[in-house]
Amino acid sequence: MMTKRVSTHLLLLLVLIVVTLQQLAYAHVSHEEISSEIFDLDQVRQWLSSQQGVEGSVYSEPAISSAIDATSHALLASYSGIDGGFLDNESALFWLNENGGENLNDLSWRINLAVIAGTEYTDDVNTLINLQNSDGGFASHPGFDSSPIETALALLALGAADYDDGSVLGGAIAYLLQSQNSDGSFYLYESSQDSVWVTALVVQSLRKYLYIYDISTALAAAVEFLYSQQGLDGNWASNWESAQSLLAVVPLTIDVSRYIDVVIDLHTAQLLDGALLQSITL
Repeated sequence: MMTKRVSTHLLLLLVLIVVTLQQLAYAHVSHEEISSEIFDLDQVRQWLSSQQGVEGSVYSEPAISSAIDATSHALLASYSGIDGGFLDNESALFWLNENGGENLNDLSWRINLAVIAGTEYTDDVNTLINLQNSDGGFASHPGFDSSPIETALALLALGAADYDDGSVLGGAIAYLLQSQNSDGSFYLYESSQDSVWVTALVVQSLRKYLYIYDISTALAAAVEFLYSQQGLDGNWASNWESAQSLLAVVPLTIDVSRYIDVVIDLHTAQLLDGALLQSITL
């Protein structure tokens, strides 16, 4: 019998997608009805809760992503207003603070979660700002080259913290606009192929600044690139890319018919006959 493996990250993204859908109100569509009928969130929450260790981390082997990323995703989902949380949030936050590093990825997560938790994050913001290069972009570590992925993560954290230094924000946004490919996409690293999930993350990071900076054309091009990567069935190449792309396009798309079938199809990656069957390891 083939062993079924659960993708912790995909399930967490499903929770966040439901929250996104519930927070938006488009005409003729009841997102609350969609989310309650498509996703069995009780079972998802129970499974995710069962993956939390006594020390606070949330992780499921085998996995490619780090325990820091998995725990951060889990804590973000738990903080997202779903029945007051399904984790021991305090122990998860303590574990992250004790085990996280000074790289941009860990800093970004700590800032985002500290804002939600109402804890101190000023030192982490200052450390993150020091990772900005002269080209306006951000690097993962001091002395490294800028990249769209690190810059997007930085903007997400600074946006969550309501950071308002225009020279920092403007430089980061200008770097992203200069990094955008002619088809609207963004690459992972310079000279690499365009990336759906990086483009989706950049869209998420820029959305807060849509009415502050002149980025509407760039955002629209990125969104259209994401839609152009859908297959004939409307889905992206993987459930992970579908989930990330939905988080990017849903808040910026009026016509729900462009994505609603993908939301419905993700159901098969979550539940079948009461069992969690996601077989993609992240």
